[in-house]
Amino acid sequence: MQIYVGTYAKYNAGSIAGAWFKVADYADAEDFYQAIRQHHSNETDPEFMFQDWEGIPDQLISESWISDAVFTYASELEDFEPHHWLAFAHFMECGKSPEEAVSLVSDAHIYEGRLDYWAMDDIQMFHDIPESLDSYIDYEAWARDAYFNCRVIPLFNHGADPLNWITSESAVWLIDPDD
Repeated sequence: MQIYVGTYAKYNAGSIAGAWFKVADYADAEDFYQAIRQHHSNETDPEFMFQDWEGIPDQLISESWISDAVFTYASELEDFEPHHWLAFAHFMECGKSPEEAVSLVSDAHIYEGRLDYWAMDDIQMFHDIPESLDSYIDYEAWARDAYFNCRVIPLFNHGADPLNWITSESAVWLIDPDD
């Protein structure tokens, strides 16, 4: 994970001069800001501009702000695979804190195939439903509700709309570990 840091003064003067800073090199946000202040010491009161970043979810950084969570969870975030980033962003969009999102992503599991089949397994595993009532349950609706309630995250399919993935054999899902 790294961040390209310039300043607004340089940018407004037509320059994008700055430097890349690796998050792992700093113990916390204070150390990071000290390093970037030193790098831009030719300005009396630099306003930092995070012009580019790699390996940091957009929920934790913007052009003029970076969350302390980037430094707090740097070691966990550094090990994330591409599908972990997607899941992390999804959990953040669902209102989870960075700490909760990291934990959920670390504990989540992958399910490949039709999500309505997962719903059938999910229901049968956690609910004692007589076989005679099985045909009355709308597993596709259960799966769709799980998607809308942030319990499952679509990771891969050939179609564009995740709701069409529910009955797709080739879909890949990340399942919230709390379920």
